[in-house]
Amino acid sequence: MVLALIANLGIFELIFILFLLGIYFIPSIIAWVKKNNFTLVILINVFAGWTGIGWIAAFVLSVVKIKSK
Repeated sequence: MVLALIANLGIFELIFILFLLGIYFIPSIIAWVKKNNFTLVILINVFAGWTGIGWIAAFVLSVVKIKSK
């Protein structure tokens, strides 16, 4: 079913979908590169990022360094 859907998409649509996925996972990519709260950010991004508020929370956590004691 999914393969049939993908087969019907043109190259422009596939590139656009990959572009949107890249934007969606920007907080996770930033956290991975900075080695900063990666597990927490990826969990929030995957499970709550679609809400917008979850995406913003993941983004903020990816750029803010949490001090450990």
